[in-house]
Amino acid sequence: MAISLVPISLGLLFSFLRVLLVDPRSLFASRALIFFGISFGLMIIFLGFGFGGLWKRRIYGYWLGLVFLGAPIVASILQLGPKLYALATVGLIESTYFVQGNRSEALIIFDLVVQSVMLGLVIVLFLKVSFGKRETLFFTPQA
Repeated sequence: MAISLVPISLGLLFSFLRVLLVDPRSLFASRALIFFGISFGLMIIFLGFGFGGLWKRRIYGYWLGLVFLGAPIVASILQLGPKLYALATVGLIESTYFVQGNRSEALIIFDLVVQSVMLGLVIVLFLKVSFGKRETLFFTPQA
């Protein structure tokens, strides 16, 4: 999940807005300025190179796009795999899920099925972008 920019961007935006609402003066502390400056700078650089390379049909944009699409897939598999394994072998999911309140087991199973279907669709998209002829032709230099 370290390369997936969506949760990182949302987390930075949430922390930035929280600081603005709770204590705006603390935003001008040197530690906060360094943290937000480096964080937003790296995020803009990665997004700029990734989307700029895709927009200009550069080959590095293609590979950065695949990395940005593949890293969340690997992270999701690592998070979802133990839960599905525990459900298949043990049959009880309360030990692997941190159940808060009174969640029924049917709701937990439905949650896992929806996550699995979404992950499968993203994997199909990744494979289509990786091995599709039209996608690779899009990034080949034209004479």
